[in-house]
Amino acid sequence: MYAPSAPRKTSSAPPGKAISCALLSELLRTFMAHLNAFYRNQARCLGHTDGRPGGVTFVQRFGSSLNLNIHAHVLMLDGVYVTDPDSGQPTFVAVDPPTDDQVQRLIEQAAHRLIALLQRRGVLDDAQVDGQTDQEPVLAAIAAASIQGLVATGERAGRRVRRVLSDPAEGIRTAPLCFASRGFSVHASTTVQAHDRAGLERLCRYVNRPPLAYGRLQRMDAARLSFTLKTPWDDGTCRIVLSPTELIEKLAALVPPPRVHLIRYHGVLAPHAADRAQIVPGPPAQDAAQLPANEATPSAPRSCRLSWAQLLGRVFEHATDCTLPSRGDR
Repeated sequence: MYAPSAPRKTSSAPPGKAISCALLSELLRTFMAHLNAFYRNQARCLGHTDGRPGGVTFVQRFGSSLNLNIHAHVLMLDGVYVTDPDSGQPTFVAVDPPTDDQVQRLIEQAAHRLIALLQRRGVLDDAQVDGQTDQEPVLAAIAAASIQGLVATGERAGRRVRRVLSDPAEGIRTAPLCFASRGFSVHASTTVQAHDRAGLERLCRYVNRPPLAYGRLQRMDAARLSFTLKTPWDDGTCRIVLSPTELIEKLAALVPPPRVHLIRYHGVLAPHAADRAQIVPGPPAQDAAQLPANEATPSAPRSCRLSWAQLLGRVFEHATDCTLPSRGDR
């Protein structure tokens, strides 16, 4: 898994400027171009010149303190698909895992192009005006305050979010396959084996989690709420203190704009990839013996998606038995 992001206390956009949806797409395309090139080069070293990588991006808009921190988690196939010369079908070929030197080179090259892109779009120029300020001034002010860790509304507007300090945490060494360059960082140390479906589900749940975790938000008194951080900050901050209005303000900044996809598919997994239907599993075939008595032949292909009742059961780890009425019973 590759997790490109900005460091905890900095941002890709300067204070007062929120990243637009179009700019976010450009940044992702730029980073994915470097990532796809890496996998194509790895496949080329194995003698495959037509390697086609694939991945899924989960865009997250929140940081550990309910702040606006737009970053992405990219789940990449650890290999490429090539066309079998005999059958003409796409065949998966595993490639060598990345090394520290390769990850370092990847983030250095990607950071150079990402900053150049931000400069061309005027995001790093304080003289440029954020378009969201004119269209949605209140939302722009809330987003800017969230990026800076400030309060935008109420009596404490313009002041920093209150913190509860504990003993300073010990310094943490940079993990293998994790590098930072010019305000961007990449963590590429998480791998899931091919047949570890439970591990893949856990990883997908993590990268697609909501901003609020159960039990971390507690009421201190009638006017204050305490939110516990997942990991204490380097300065010892272990909790932040918010009023109910400040909490709503922080959550409002995390709501994505309309018609913005937070899950995106790349390469051979993209919706319009030529050979996607041959790679992505479809719904399981329905045996005629399992059909109801009033259905002589299989109907149209059924979706392999889980129902809402099944999804809720998996989330809360509780068995659910919720049968919806059929179309004829409504």
